[in-house]
Amino acid sequence: MTETVGRICFAVATFLSAALLFMVQPMAGKILLPLLGGSPAVWNTCMVFFQLALLAAYGYAHVLATRFSGRFQVLLHVALLLIVASLPPPPIDVGAPGPADGPQAWLLKTLVLTVGLPFFAIAGLAPLLQSWFSRIAWQGSRDPYPLYAASNTGSIAGLLAYPLIVEPWLTRGGQFAVWTWGFRFLAVIVGLCGWFLATRGSDTDVASGREGTDSKTVSGLSQRALWCLLAGVPSSLVLGVTQLLATDVASIPLLWVIPLTLYLATYVLAFSPRIQVTSRTWGMLAVPTMLGVVWLMLDGSTTPLWLIFFAHLANFFLLAMCCHKRLEESRPTADQLTTFYFCISLGGLMGGLFSTLIAPRIFDTIAEYPLALGVACLMRTAEPVKPTPARDAWRHWLLLACLGLAALWVLPTLDNWFKYGGLDRLSSSSGLAAAVIGALSPKGIAYAATVLIPCAALVASLRWRGGLGFAVLVTALTLATTFFGVGRTLHRERTFFGVLRVSESLSGEWHVLTHGSTVHGVESMTANKRLLPTAYYHPSGPVGSLVRALHAEQHFGKFAVVGLGVGTLAAYCVPGTEADFFEIDDAVIRIAENPSFFGYLTDMRNRPGTAIRTHHNDGRLGMAEMPDDTFDLVVVDAFSSDAVPTHLITLEAVEVYARKCRPHGIVAFHISNRHFDLRPVLADAGASLGMTVGLMQDELITPADSADGKKPSVWVVLTRTPEGLASLMRENPAWQPLHGTPQGPHCWTDDHSSVLGVLR
Repeated sequence: MTETVGRICFAVATFLSAALLFMVQPMAGKILLPLLGGSPAVWNTCMVFFQLALLAAYGYAHVLATRFSGRFQVLLHVALLLIVASLPPPPIDVGAPGPADGPQAWLLKTLVLTVGLPFFAIAGLAPLLQSWFSRIAWQGSRDPYPLYAASNTGSIAGLLAYPLIVEPWLTRGGQFAVWTWGFRFLAVIVGLCGWFLATRGSDTDVASGREGTDSKTVSGLSQRALWCLLAGVPSSLVLGVTQLLATDVASIPLLWVIPLTLYLATYVLAFSPRIQVTSRTWGMLAVPTMLGVVWLMLDGSTTPLWLIFFAHLANFFLLAMCCHKRLEESRPTADQLTTFYFCISLGGLMGGLFSTLIAPRIFDTIAEYPLALGVACLMRTAEPVKPTPARDAWRHWLLLACLGLAALWVLPTLDNWFKYGGLDRLSSSSGLAAAVIGALSPKGIAYAATVLIPCAALVASLRWRGGLGFAVLVTALTLATTFFGVGRTLHRERTFFGVLRVSESLSGEWHVLTHGSTVHGVESMTANKRLLPTAYYHPSGPVGSLVRALHAEQHFGKFAVVGLGVGTLAAYCVPGTEADFFEIDDAVIRIAENPSFFGYLTDMRNRPGTAIRTHHNDGRLGMAEMPDDTFDLVVVDAFSSDAVPTHLITLEAVEVYARKCRPHGIVAFHISNRHFDLRPVLADAGASLGMTVGLMQDELITPADSADGKKPSVWVVLTRTPEGLASLMRENPAWQPLHGTPQGPHCWTDDHSSVLGVLR
């Protein structure tokens, strides 16, 4: 009975420690993401911090488990837990970085000061608890690795609990309060585990491996290096696939939860004694998914969304399973357990450092993802496979299946895929295939040359040098897709916030700024359309209607814009007009102010009587510093790829914008989005502040509008008086009232918001 209770205590402590560990990560991200613009790089930097803290904790656990007695280990670590449990919850208001602070350095420093010590205290528990368990004279205790599966199961539970349960129901203060009480309960359970070790453990016969272990290796230097590599590749891969999906496919808040959950699940499955699939089999299963990913990347597809997500995530899962299963197959005896986990942690940190700190400085594209894919393919098998007729047959059938799928996929939609007229060619596709097809004819030959033939070569390479050729070709093909796009690249730059690309259409008529797969600005290079507002700001759309209504009331003298883009809204400046643009990414400012790329800012500044200023600052923070009752119009049009950063549309943010408007002023939000319906969020915020809310969906684009570069858009306005919306409705009846509920269920605040309720 006592042994059963002890096993339950160890299982509960392992599960709870992992759940708390992975719950504190999104809690910290919830606070810090808004202060740095909501970029995926913020989460990736947080991941590196947590990996670094995990490495330090595993190093501490290794020294403690190998140099000190069990009783001393219990006393020291339980004391550490009690000290942390007695501290107040981490602060939820950490302030914003100053102008001189580098975003990554400030982020790492803030994480150390807020959650560093609690994270360290919990992170060291997984190897310590398993080491303690292996010292106790219980049946099967010499093989503590099943506890590792329990640890990763707890990690998944904590990670999923946050967006599904914790975030929708608790404020930030409530989240940290619940987490603190969970930490205190954990300290009690760990104390019980320590009591079992102190009363029933042995320090003299420490897991020598003589009792039932199925270890297959002794950890020499080369073996430890392999452990680091097998752990580092999936670590880099999970960050790479997150970066790709969050910027080039769909910028969805908390999207990183899905890849990270799969990453943890691979550890659970790999170390589960019930899953007997070998790493070799996982590697074979990854071949079709890898081929599918290469196909989609060569084609440049971003739709259908479910297919893109499924292909990349399924491929990541199988490659990670292959690497982690090889880790499990080479696990050492229990006396080297902490060394094993230290190597895993070190490898994970190395993969994270490469993807987060090194790659953005040496690549101007997301090149780390293709490189990680290639190395992961090298990990598929440990030795070359001798070709046999049976092995060759499945490759031939796979090649035929690929060609058949190509025919079914390409022929029915060929005309729609390759429309290259005006602006269409800049937004219909964005991959290497489209770039080459635009220059070659006929279209079918070009598609075969850029997609079908490379994929066929990829299948054929499986038989060369045991998969080495396959890995090299995967790297080459996927890497090539990151450097090509539709049109001629004029400038490409990678910043903390993502990859920016300025391109020129094949006809030379348009210049386009893209961030990932999202267009952030378009300007015509023809003389008669040089300063015509395009895309979402066309004169026939909602913005043109806003400006005309304000001009009619003689109230258009000064306006502010949160989010610069290419400075298109400057085209609405007339003599006597002042405009302030707020942009968090200084690279965007440099691009917009470069007359070789775009002319809105430079040309309009040269017009007499206009004053146009750009501010390198987060839009909300910059607006807060402006005097009250200053602007006739405030436009919020800031996107991180395709998603509006949450902190820019909370109740507190809307209140800031409203205070800066004059009594007749208008706050306008651009909410065009592929994945979220933000109308109820702004409707409830407006109702809570006593403002009048209106909506205009500009979905109908005429051929003339399309020739002018107009794009569909959805806008929401908030006015301080009902007369403000009434004047808009008189100017354009397409404006309609939008009703919300004061403090309604969709009213986001800085303390509480959830994206689940606004998913389309």
